[in-house]
Amino acid sequence: MKHLGIFNEEYKNFLLIGIGGGGDIVGTIPLYLALTRSNLTAIISGIPWERFVVDPKPGPISLDELRGSVVRRSNYSVIVGPVYAVRGNGVVVPQASMVSRILKTDVILFDASGGFRSLYEGVKEVVHDYSIDVVVGVDVGGDVLAVGVEEELWSPLLDHLALAVLYELEKNLGVETYIAVWGLGCDGELSLKTLKEYIARLALNGYFVGGLALTREDVEVLEEVLNHVVTEASRCPVKVFYGYRGVEPIRLGTRVIEYDLTALLLLLFRTQGVYMNSVLARHLVGTSSIYEANEVLHKYGVYSELDLEIDIASGKLSEYLDPVVLRKIRRHTSILK
Repeated sequence: MKHLGIFNEEYKNFLLIGIGGGGDIVGTIPLYLALTRSNLTAIISGIPWERFVVDPKPGPISLDELRGSVVRRSNYSVIVGPVYAVRGNGVVVPQASMVSRILKTDVILFDASGGFRSLYEGVKEVVHDYSIDVVVGVDVGGDVLAVGVEEELWSPLLDHLALAVLYELEKNLGVETYIAVWGLGCDGELSLKTLKEYIARLALNGYFVGGLALTREDVEVLEEVLNHVVTEASRCPVKVFYGYRGVEPIRLGTRVIEYDLTALLLLLFRTQGVYMNSVLARHLVGTSSIYEANEVLHKYGVYSELDLEIDIASGKLSEYLDPVVLRKIRRHTSILK
């Protein structure tokens, strides 16, 4: 990786975490391919929390719900190949299972149902057991760069929880941690203008490290994966690679993405700088359930992805609700009372 100008050549073992749940694990693939092409060891991992269209039960998948090719490492992490989860009366196939099958590699999954505590303990164990030199949290879209209280945000909870975990790991264990953003703006939440302003601020303060550009070899692998996973945001960079431009609605019309050449880049930042920009992450440290973590967001008037899933599952809201009405609802904290 020396030729990429990102990592110290003494680093050999990398842990890559798709930190936003769902399709974010796809965002680890370009970096995984770059590392393995350089004869370095990279482990792909993720947090099994699928979008409502895949999993109608609110919240992250617990490790106890997984079936199939599962090797239990501890209470906080598992090694998986092709797996499925039993959720209520239904069966859910996590996106990580598809990535494992296509790449023909095991994937590690971490439990976020225990909030900061379970996620931190799971990652800490893997860092120790696999002699990890560098941990990279990969976010598709870039919402992890947010302050956390922007009105445009739809899913601040898991991103900022994972950000808190990476920051505390670096502080307590001395392991190098980074935040990577792939497919800038491809989730349709923060605008490209806002994201570029945040990136410029990080760069001015010395927290921007470098980046990678998508290659044709990467795209060929991604296309195979995208034939089997459910994700909209992670398709955006591939479409841009083939020259697609313009804007397009996603998520049942509730969001709009802009196809821009920046989507081809994986941008790397020092965790400390991203953490310092967040008003939420530091307050999520120590939480012991995803619901406790969500209550922290409520104190700041933030309506999270967990709230949305709960309200859809209970019938308070419809996933087909007119986006203008839905945005109006989200702006009022009365729904949190």
